[in-house]
Amino acid sequence: MRKTILLYLLVCVFLILVFSSCGVFISDDRALEAVEKAGFSKPVIISSYLFFLSYRGCAVESGDRAGFLIEATNPKNERVRFIVCVGYWKGATIRY
Repeated sequence: MRKTILLYLLVCVFLILVFSSCGVFISDDRALEAVEKAGFSKPVIISSYLFFLSYRGCAVESGDRAGFLIEATNPKNERVRFIVCVGYWKGATIRY
């Protein structure tokens, strides 16, 4: 009985570590807030990315853990799409 409980506990700890390292717990509100602070309006999240961030332009080595594809209206009143990279201990970076 103790071995089974210990095994379940180890599996839970492992899953928490795996999912926290890929940005599952990062809120999309942080990305939307960064977009609005940068002067964009009417932001809409098209998609979110948790894996293979370096292929989408995010810098995993500097702490990016989630990426959000966002469409918003820029100050010239044009609709544009871009990626917002967010990490746990850093702010958000907008990548055009």
